[in-house]
Amino acid sequence: MENAKFCEYCGMRFQAGEASGHLPDPDAKTTVFVVEDVFKITGHGDVMTGRVTNQPIAVGETLSLADAAGNPIEHITIKRIEMFGKADVTTAEVGENAGLMIDFGTKLKRGMILQK
Repeated sequence: MENAKFCEYCGMRFQAGEASGHLPDPDAKTTVFVVEDVFKITGHGDVMTGRVTNQPIAVGETLSLADAAGNPIEHITIKRIEMFGKADVTTAEVGENAGLMIDFGTKLKRGMILQK
């Protein structure tokens, strides 16, 4: 396979220029959230879903959005936190699955990470 790359997490080979389909290492010390899925909510913003790792995340907090390799893309502010079966959530604790709502305009995709 010409231009092939290998996933740094499992060693699986994939074509250069395409996503490997694997999520980055959530154990990196500065990583607080790994994006697993992305939804657009008309009139509200973009919601990224995933698991909180290492440190809690709060509404109003500004975090650095980075690609899977940890290269910073931009800073974003958390507008709202949503969790299944919970209302009025202001903080997502380590280990919890959550939906984080941010403003429109940021091109989110699976595998991106949020860092403090």
